[in-house]
Amino acid sequence: MMQRHMSSERIIETEIHEASRSSPSIWKLSLTIAAILIAWGLSTWMRLDWIEISKAKPETQWGNSFLPTTHDSYLFASVIKQDSKKSQPQEKLKLHPSSKQYGPLTLLGVICSKYIGIPVEKYVTYAPIYFAGLLAIPMVLLGRLYGSIFMGFFGACLAVAGSSYFNRTMAGYLDTDIFAVTIPAFITYFFLRAHKEESTGCLAIGAVTAFIYPFFYAPGATIVTAVNLCYIGFKTANWLISRKCISEKSKCFSLRSSSSLMCESIRQ
Repeated sequence: MMQRHMSSERIIETEIHEASRSSPSIWKLSLTIAAILIAWGLSTWMRLDWIEISKAKPETQWGNSFLPTTHDSYLFASVIKQDSKKSQPQEKLKLHPSSKQYGPLTLLGVICSKYIGIPVEKYVTYAPIYFAGLLAIPMVLLGRLYGSIFMGFFGACLAVAGSSYFNRTMAGYLDTDIFAVTIPAFITYFFLRAHKEESTGCLAIGAVTAFIYPFFYAPGATIVTAVNLCYIGFKTANWLISRKCISEKSKCFSLRSSSSLMCESIRQ
């Protein structure tokens, strides 16, 4: 009986010890998710304010919908409307682009309109409001990566509320500019995490994200090349500064990551 009692106490102590070890990571994960959701909520709330203001302005409305706030939105709305028709005309409009040409922005609009039943006008108005908050995710993760979720949250709030970014992601401003900053922020996070943890997996995710970035934002090839070259320059400078104390494993990772990104930049 005594041995059974001792063994049960050890099992309980082991379980408590394991729970105490896992609780900080659960707390950190919960705090990260909360920071992302609050920053995303701030972004959405700021942009929804335009809807409330425009309800009292008939000049910003057409029928039961709001007018787009940029001329590019009219093009994307036309593309979505044409490709979401259930019966496609035998002869398409001359020189009219396809939804595939503008990537997920118009493809998602076709899915929402054709299969979910969301009117194109509603998608054009509200999609930027909710997509803009995506920038909060990499910003909070970057802060967490370097030991401060609070600073990441503060940076995310500043990023989603920045004047230039806000003006290009406001309600009705349906444009690929939504992804112009968000995707490079994700790429930067994956590259910096790969550098810090010497993780081939994070490097591969960052490289794949960089490769598909032009699909989200057509002029993105130059941006991706600049990000890749910055990473290569950063790894080179880091190797030169700490070459005497750097391990063989770190050297191999630096050479492997730099060469792979250089090849990707040449292909871009």
